[in-house]
Amino acid sequence: MKYGNLPYNMGVNNTQCNEMMFIQYLPIKLASFDSVKFEERLSCFDGIIGEICSDFIKTFGRDKWNQSYVYLTAKHMYQPPNSSFNRHGYHTDGFLTDDINYIWSDKFPTIFNTTNFNLTLDDRISIGEMEEQAKPENEVIYPDKSIVRLNQYNIHKVGDSSAGGMRTFIKVSFSKDKYDLIGNAHNYLLDYDWVMKNRSVERNIPQTIIQEDDNIKNIWVTLSDIATNSVLEETYQLEPVCTLNTIDAFEVEYEIRGDRYKIIYKIKDDQKPNVYIKTNWFMA
Repeated sequence: MKYGNLPYNMGVNNTQCNEMMFIQYLPIKLASFDSVKFEERLSCFDGIIGEICSDFIKTFGRDKWNQSYVYLTAKHMYQPPNSSFNRHGYHTDGFLTDDINYIWSDKFPTIFNTTNFNLTLDDRISIGEMEEQAKPENEVIYPDKSIVRLNQYNIHKVGDSSAGGMRTFIKVSFSKDKYDLIGNAHNYLLDYDWVMKNRSVERNIPQTIIQEDDNIKNIWVTLSDIATNSVLEETYQLEPVCTLNTIDAFEVEYEIRGDRYKIIYKIKDDQKPNVYIKTNWFMA
């Protein structure tokens, strides 16, 4: 699969919600459980959740269903003109994971883009690359109230909200991991006690199990500060164990104290070359 694929459109569902709410990643099924469970006040979503769960089982199988946590995000709020419930700019849900997300909204539908994206497999660098590479003529929008199934390859951004107004947005997420950030909703009908972690200032990957360790630093420096990988090799007597070369970037991976660290040399058109250092040791 490639970045820029279109999601699967399941068609229109006429769900309606009349109660103001903001619910973020509420667990409605735990891994190894067979069915979803949520409070009565969310029963207005019974039909759409049932349709989504049936599609997931049909598409990915009951084994994956049994192994998955399922999360509900539900927002019914006034959206001021030119504002958004979610992040601005192009991005992809579940980047570098096999998480599956279903989204639905009754207005201001999500905008997808079918450009053939060439992305660095890093959640911070790739965000900028999506913005740079996305071509406006490749935008695709589905009708209001469409259920759309996403994987990490479906690049999208929030829809046009210039008119403003009341809006309902729903997302149902399937993952093998715990979404364990402080602020996520707690389901008191399910028996679990997770240690919740702090949200970051930048992108919040829902599952901290795949987030970077708190000590890892991500720093952009110019080549005048670190001219080439030979500086690191001479200073720390390192031997590269892996390299990856593309047209506009090359990566060198080192092994230090049993852990691997990646240096990405990223060259952009009409810009001074930069070095992206991802490590919790070199720059400590």
